[in-house]
Amino acid sequence: MNQEIIDFNNKNLEGNFYSNRNHVEFSAFEDDYAEAYIDVVEDTLNHNGYVHGGAYTLLCDMASGAAVHSNGENYVTQNMNCNFISTVGSGRITAKARIIKRTHSFAICDVKIYSSDEKLLVSATVTYYRISGKQV
Repeated sequence: MNQEIIDFNNKNLEGNFYSNRNHVEFSAFEDDYAEAYIDVVEDTLNHNGYVHGGAYTLLCDMASGAAVHSNGENYVTQNMNCNFISTVGSGRITAKARIIKRTHSFAICDVKIYSSDEKLLVSATVTYYRISGKQV
């Protein structure tokens, strides 16, 4: 991957107040692939003591967004379909996002979220619409 694209995406991710406020961190960033995680804290939990569905969807969106922007082009989320398979109330949740199809106008990303013991928690598909050419 082009270092200029990596630097551009890292700058955008670091300046994202929403993801920072919700404790999202990135652990991998490659061509058409990204990993992001949240270390579960009290404000990540719902009233039942489990990770809130919104935290899972945020993590899907952030990881897939990093993967889709790895080519340096500008996309917006068009659709997200999340299947909530299981949940946890503590530990680290990690999203692994991989682009499975990219055309001139859209990209489709497969995202899986795992618990710290590698239990599958969420399986998602995110579709992005390309709104312009190269950002970098």
